[in-house]
Amino acid sequence: MERLLMLNISNKNVFVFDWDGTIFNSMEIKRMTFTDSFFESISFEKGTIPDRNYVYDMYVKLSGVARKEIFSSILKSLGIPFNIEIYDKFNVNLTTENKKKLLTCSVFEDAILFMKKILSKNGTIYLSSSVPMLELSYLTHNKINSEIFNNIQAIYGSSDTFKKGAEHFDSIIDETKCRKQDIIFFGDDYMDLVLCNKYGIDCILIDRNHLMKQEINIVNSFREIKID
Repeated sequence: MERLLMLNISNKNVFVFDWDGTIFNSMEIKRMTFTDSFFESISFEKGTIPDRNYVYDMYVKLSGVARKEIFSSILKSLGIPFNIEIYDKFNVNLTTENKKKLLTCSVFEDAILFMKKILSKNGTIYLSSSVPMLELSYLTHNKINSEIFNNIQAIYGSSDTFKKGAEHFDSIIDETKCRKQDIIFFGDDYMDLVLCNKYGIDCILIDRNHLMKQEINIVNSFREIKID
């Protein structure tokens, strides 16, 4: 796969990072907790229980969008109507499991070093994720060292009324008074690229060993990106 070599983004001054898989090495555990919580929250009739691998694979396919949308899409694919009470049960259970199990995950060293470099150049850092705000604030507070955490401009999780993508970007532009061309987004999933392209924001994907397609905006590590 063709990769970018030492991409220079010195013209950017607002740096927006995805969380899971980009900064935080959490994707495998998240996939497992989602799958476990899905089966714990739904009562299937005999003979209608889906294969666990199917739910797991659907989560991987839909990763990057809001949790409620993923849950609803999986139910729809199984011919099961969405029920808000079932979703709320699932959501509470998943949040509990994530807050407990994801504390065992580590942050990616290349991401932390890159964020430190940005701060040394007086760049502005945001986190933007489809993770619910309750989980995101808890995990970032516990997993990112205070030197970086205290210098992040804002941490945006997602909700029904404030989703990753256009709504987060609108807020960032309103707060910083920057232009779209001043912003760069870093993610690890093709949905990140889709959301950025839709809004008109430049995006770089960091390959954490699960990107399969060939894209020009993929690097193997933050170490391949220059900001000076």
